[in-house]
Amino acid sequence: MTKKQELGEKGEREAQEYLKSKGYYILATNISNKYGEIDIIAGIKKTIVFLEIKTIAKKNSHEYEAEDHFNYRKRRALKKAISFEIEKGDWKNSEDIRVDLITLTYNNKNCIIKHYENVEL
Repeated sequence: MTKKQELGEKGEREAQEYLKSKGYYILATNISNKYGEIDIIAGIKKTIVFLEIKTIAKKNSHEYEAEDHFNYRKRRALKKAISFEIEKGDWKNSEDIRVDLITLTYNNKNCIIKHYENVEL
């Protein structure tokens, strides 16, 4: 496993813990289909939330932000992957569905978590 993959897995674990602390329950993780991967599917109250997790390690303030990695290509693939999962029927009867983005930025030993609800794809 590469350092980038290890960082990504660490970020996804931290994101799950963050979500649980906010009252979410984890329904599925790392769902892959022919269009791409959905990092986390969670629920809160009667809402199903499809989550994209972006994790980076920054050495200085001039580097890209984690949000910058959630680009048009990634949004388009995620939209297709989510639509495919909904059409399969597992989430079709949910009252409300949304897409969130969680970014984790590691600076030295600190981790900054940002949660963007209802992002546009």
